[in-house]
This record gives sequence, C-alpha cells and structure tokens, in this order.
Amino acid sequence: MHRLTEFSLRRPWLTLSILLAITVGLGLGVAKVKPAFGFRVLIGEEHPAIQALDSLVEEFAGGYPARIVWECGDDQPCQDVFDPRSLQMADDLGQKLMMSPAVAQVSSPSNALVLIPEADGFAVRRFVENGLVSEEVDTLRARVLDDPLWVGDLVSEDASVGAIVIQPVDSEPETDLVLTDTIEELLAEYRADGFTYYVIGDPPENVSGGRALSESSGSLIPLMMAVLAVVLYFLTRSWQQTLGALVSMGIGFVWTLGILGWLGWPQDGMLEVLPVVVVIVGICDAIHLLACYRACTSSPEITKIEALRVAARETGPPCLITTLTTAVAFASFTASDIDAFVRFGIILPLGVVACLLLTFSLLPIVVLWLPDKKSGVEQNEPPAGVAMRAIIETSARRSKILLGGSIAGVLFFGFG
Repeated sequence: MHRLTEFSLRRPWLTLSILLAITVGLGLGVAKVKPAFGFRVLIGEEHPAIQALDSLVEEFAGGYPARIVWECGDDQPCQDVFDPRSLQMADDLGQKLMMSPAVAQVSSPSNALVLIPEADGFAVRRFVENGLVSEEVDTLRARVLDDPLWVGDLVSEDASVGAIVIQPVDSEPETDLVLTDTIEELLAEYRADGFTYYVIGDPPENVSGGRALSESSGSLIPLMMAVLAVVLYFLTRSWQQTLGALVSMGIGFVWTLGILGWLGWPQDGMLEVLPVVVVIVGICDAIHLLACYRACTSSPEITKIEALRVAARETGPPCLITTLTTAVAFASFTASDIDAFVRFGIILPLGVVACLLLTFSLLPIVVLWLPDKKSGVEQNEPPAGVAMRAIIETSARRSKILLGGSIAGVLFFGFG
C-alpha cells in the first residue's frame, strides 16, 4: 500500500484524475440503484420456494392479494358498509384501481355477486349496478350477512367494517411498489372525505416495512458521521483531516453503490446497511494512517511528505491484512443459497477494498495539501494512547488473573 501512497504523492494530479474518472464512471451507476422489498428479492428468483410460488401464479393467475379495509360508525361518513355513500365509495375506488397495470381483479361489497334464490333457480345481483346503488339494498344486505363467503372476507358480521380485495397481476417487487403507491395515491381523496382506511396484505406490508427500514437506516447515517467526526477530531485535532477522511470514505461508498447499480442489483433489506458498514469499516484504515502520521509529525525534523511516507509504510501492511480478512469474512456470505446474502457477500468486500485504496491514495494528497498546523514542538501523547498503554501494562502485570477471568467468562456465556 505504501507504493500506492508513493505514486499518489509523486503524481497527485494524475492520481486525482484517475480517481475522478473512476468516481464519475461508478457514480453514474448510483442512479440505477433501485430499492426492492419483499421475500422474492431476499430469497431470489431461482429459489425452490419462489419457483413453487410462480407455478401457482401461472396456474391460478395473480400474486398475493392486498386489502383496503374501511370502517363505518360513529365519526365516520357511513353508519355501516351498506350505506349508499359507503357502497358508492367502494365502487368508485374499485374502478380506479382496475385502471392500474398492477391490478388484475378487484372485489368489494359493491361489485361482488349476490345470489338470490328464486322459484326457478338463483338471480344474480350486485349492490352497485351501472354506477347506481341498488334499490334492493336491504334484501341483499340480509342475504350476504348470512353468507360465509362474504362475512369475514368482504364484510364483518355487524357490517361495521368492509374490505376491498385487490388481486395483483403477479408477485414481482416492481408490481408491489406500483400497487402500494397507487393505493395510497387513490386513498388520499377519500381520506379527505373522512373515511378511515387500513391497507393490509403482503404487497403493502412488504413495501411499507422495506421503506421503514430504509428510512431508519438513512437516519443512522448523520449520527454515524457525527460520531466518526468526533473520534477523528479527537485523534487528529484537525477538522480538515477529519473532513478529508470522511469525504474519502464517502467516495468509497459512492463507488460501492455505483457497482451495485451497474450490476443491476436492487438495494434490498440487507443492503440498507451498506453505507454504515462500508464507512465504519473503511474509516479504520484512515484512523491508523492519520494516527501514525500524527506521531511522525511530532518530530520537528520530519517533513509532511516524509511523515506520510513513513505512515504509509508503517500502516500499509496491517491495514491490507485487516481489510483482506474483513473482505474474506464478508465474502463467506456468498456460500448461501439466498440471493440477498450472495449480493451482500460480493458488494461489501468491494466496498471495504475501495476504502482501503482511497485511504492510501486520495487521503495522503488531501493531508499533504491541508494547512500545516505543526507547532514544531513535540506533541503530547493523546488521551487514547495513554489509556491503551495503561491497559497493556495492566495486562502484562495481571496476565494470569485476566486469563482466568476470560476463561470463566467464555464458559459462563458459552453455556448461556
């Protein structure tokens, strides 16, 4: 790794040009990254469970259904499901849902068939016919509330809750996204009229859960960056070096996400942690390099460029070894037959290796060009160094006690 640093320090503009070209090339792939949620994305198209599901879909048509449930009663626009306003709402909403390319069929109290016994057989009726609420609502109501195909599926026993059952065209993640967004967009109009809805079923729950995970992971990033900034500043006493290290790792994440996009892989639930893991693992190499550089600059005789060279020679081999062991550990996920694990096991090693390369190429240039705050006198040992030295000295003096306690801890917690 020190040879990479030597090259970067000798030819900074060439190095920056190469890194810029890589960043632009891979950065274009970031726009191709699409979120995808649900079991199909995690398990993979070739998994036997998905193959069995697809065979059922081909035989019976459609994916897992979604339901839009609404309630009637106090503080609601309807007294029960069979109120004209409630039935009209269900009919209008059902017709709008059928216009979506993600929807194969819609069943609701407004359009479901009601069989009325007659002398020569059965008559087929609906609560809403040709856009108008039937005049036989009371008769139909009494009939369906005694029908087990209706009660518990389209309407509750007391008619206070109704359901619109939506059959999607398939169980693909893209269909789930379109269906969920369509439902939420259409419901906004009726919610403004006072109706209360609950959207349930696999498609909306997969999308809602995935988006909640994505938002939660996204909210961790500012906190993570703040914590890393504090740690780096505590180590370097330089906001410029701190910012340079964070920017370098941020570029490493852009590379990683760009590779994901160019490969055409979705950002599934497991890969929501991608920015957190890549930056945290990658920043460790930067911490080692900056710590060694700070120690080297404590001597007034050494120049900045020579300090960077020494730091790269000292920290390069251990950083390379730790990065490779980390990458191999992540790569072990590729032994799984679950697609999400395989993608995780390929992308994460690429991410940590990218951060290693940037640590020993871009970061030394940034540090070299930053204002020199070296005072020319020997710097005091940082508190972290004092604490670690105290721990090491204690371990040397109390080795038997610590070893015995460690064995006891392993046995105790191993049993648990």
